[in-house]
Amino acid sequence: MSTRWVWLPATAWTLSYFITNLTQGYQWGPHFFVTIAGLAATFWIGTLLRQRSWFLLIGGSLGAALAFYLVTNTGTWALSGQYAKTWAGWIQCQTTGLPGYAPAWMFLKGQLAASVLFTPLFLLGQGHFRRPEQEIIKPATTSRACRG
Repeated sequence: MSTRWVWLPATAWTLSYFITNLTQGYQWGPHFFVTIAGLAATFWIGTLLRQRSWFLLIGGSLGAALAFYLVTNTGTWALSGQYAKTWAGWIQCQTTGLPGYAPAWMFLKGQLAASVLFTPLFLLGQGHFRRPEQEIIKPATTSRACRG
């Protein structure tokens, strides 16, 4: 698949992300750009793995999920006043998260599970698991001059 038209869904998603968040009452802030940076990291990993083996693509999808998680959680830790700006605060942001919410690692678990499940399905749909077709060798033909 060509990356020629990737700007179209990326722009549509970005605009809908801003509009949806604003209509739901969220205020503008740098956290918008942290999420977009996380998605950009996953896109970058995807472009590095174009036309690679299915094994690398599945590994890349797991790496992209981990990159998104680390970028967005680190951005939350850096921009939010709810975490101590220490190593322990960063670890809390990556693992347990804030009291009263599901542990942060549960989101990573969901992303990794989705990558393990859906990446092979998408690759199967695109034909990545097919064996390369063998070239059919046609018998040599004789020219009319040699037929006698």
